[in-house]
Amino acid sequence: MSLHRDTSRQFDARLRAVANVTDLPPELDVLKSRLESWQRDTGTPAIDRLAQSVIDGDPADAVLLAAAIAQTAASPGVHNGVITGVRSRVHAAIRDTYAAHAENIYLTVADQFNTAAQAFTSCAAIAGDPELPAVAVVDAADKVRKAWKEAVVHAADLTRIKPALIAAAYLAGITDDTEESAFALCADADNVHRRRAWEAWDAEEHQAKAARTAAANLPFTGQELPTPSRCGRWSALVAVGATIRAANPDDFTPYQRPQPMVEKVINEPGGPRKYIHDPCDDELVAHA
Repeated sequence: MSLHRDTSRQFDARLRAVANVTDLPPELDVLKSRLESWQRDTGTPAIDRLAQSVIDGDPADAVLLAAAIAQTAASPGVHNGVITGVRSRVHAAIRDTYAAHAENIYLTVADQFNTAAQAFTSCAAIAGDPELPAVAVVDAADKVRKAWKEAVVHAADLTRIKPALIAAAYLAGITDDTEESAFALCADADNVHRRRAWEAWDAEEHQAKAARTAAANLPFTGQELPTPSRCGRWSALVAVGATIRAANPDDFTPYQRPQPMVEKVINEPGGPRKYIHDPCDDELVAHA
């Protein structure tokens, strides 16, 4: 697997996301530290050292003198070109260093995600519905109340690890930078109605949109006003039958969004009748 050639800034942002949940190879820190140290010393270090050698009474250094002259003569463009060239080559070395560990790092993050996923799924099964209001579980059995409470904790873990999982998969060359890949990376919905699965995945965005609309005192334009969620998309995915898990890097396929609804016409005795058909219904039958 090879790393995507994104910009250094994008690469660094993904590294930070991964570093939030697992340790990065120490060689990366060494290279980054060396680059940062070098960049701090890219003014006129040769002139400074030459001056210090005169102060200290050291013998004349022809190489140091030549370097000082070159630094003085260099235009800003030349100076910046050297810095950019060195920086790009060191960044390439950092990428190559990460590439040697990329798949193992993904597997490490995936293990954390799977641990949280199994814990959440178990709690959801015991609680019955982790989205139930507190009043609905007050009189429930102790294990049900315990599972209902812990489901929120495990859902938060999934949400915390998800950006690192996506970043690690991208850096390992497993996925591209799309929501279809993010879905398939976090859940298996092969035997779920595709439109229902995507509605579950998009549940948090739907709720966030409703919250922003309410804050602006505007009418909500969705099909229905979503209720606040305790566990976000994770409870919605479980509710529609999807399996929350980190994808196997050797068998990965993005989960495509559903095709648009189709308007069809049926000729009936009373005349033609229009109806809306969901192509996902046919897909589900084909899977059965």
